[in-house]
Amino acid sequence: MSLLDPTDLRGIPAVVDEACARCKGSGGENKDCPICGGTGLRTVAKWLEPAMLPTDGKGILFFDELTSAPPLQQATAYQVTLDRRIGEYVVPDGFYIIAAGNNQTDRAVVFPCQRLCGTGLPTSTSNTIWTTGSNGRRTKESIPTSSLS
Repeated sequence: MSLLDPTDLRGIPAVVDEACARCKGSGGENKDCPICGGTGLRTVAKWLEPAMLPTDGKGILFFDELTSAPPLQQATAYQVTLDRRIGEYVVPDGFYIIAAGNNQTDRAVVFPCQRLCGTGLPTSTSNTIWTTGSNGRRTKESIPTSSLS
């Protein structure tokens, strides 16, 4: 995470034209429309989805070293982790999201990571992990200690 820029996860905004919802309901262009001025199109900002994030299939989206990332990158990762979306991007249903980082007591490069406190998400250093599936259910699982190294 610390090597990413916030736009790597969020994407970048782009100006695009889309059909004017007000004119679409009237069956065509409306020259008196205050939104599109009679063109039938309105200009909006949309977030272009980053190519590095999955768009289909199943798997794990893993945000490593979350606490070593500056707060702006952390906030972007939190939004994906907690909301399963950011901007126009939505995490596919078949994906689990895992975020990991060091504690301040680990003597590592750590930015304050207060955002996860109070969300009900665990912040543990044991061999037990919590996963949130695409159905929104949290599952507690034990990982064999040998796989933690």
